[in-house]
Amino acid sequence: MENNNQTIVYIILDCSSSMIGEPIESVRQAIKEMIAEWKEEEANIMISVLVYQTVARELLRDVDLKEFILPHFIMGGLSCLSKAFTLLSYNIEKNKEQNKKPLVFLFTDGNIMDMDRDIIKNHDVLKKANFVLCEAGAETNTYDLKTIIKQTISLNTLTYGEFKSYL
Repeated sequence: MENNNQTIVYIILDCSSSMIGEPIESVRQAIKEMIAEWKEEEANIMISVLVYQTVARELLRDVDLKEFILPHFIMGGLSCLSKAFTLLSYNIEKNKEQNKKPLVFLFTDGNIMDMDRDIIKNHDVLKKANFVLCEAGAETNTYDLKTIIKQTISLNTLTYGEFKSYL
């Protein structure tokens, strides 16, 4: 139900055990700030939320920004990013008729258990979307992800207006 001027945003959340505590709390706060910035701009956005740990799941699909509320999610398990990339790729394929690449915000501490660098680096979803890596927590391990995702936001040094600059 999107129109040609609408921005499609995917929020991908690492909900693995390494994110419990300070990292996921910084993610929750950052998402609140992101939504507030976009609402202030009256941006025309549809949001989907994917979470991953040992499995990847879609929690919200194509919710208008005005109606967005961050859903509850369960924490724990291993961090399997390749499963999130596969689910994201499937969702993007379903919405092929959109005129521009979707915007993907990947919130993680970077402690990925299934990080076969070649599989992640060469995943087709990287060509289908514009990615922003959002580093969560004081002790991130995002070096490998930064080699494939050039746009990075550190939630520890987040400033007002950073999220709307990506629209």
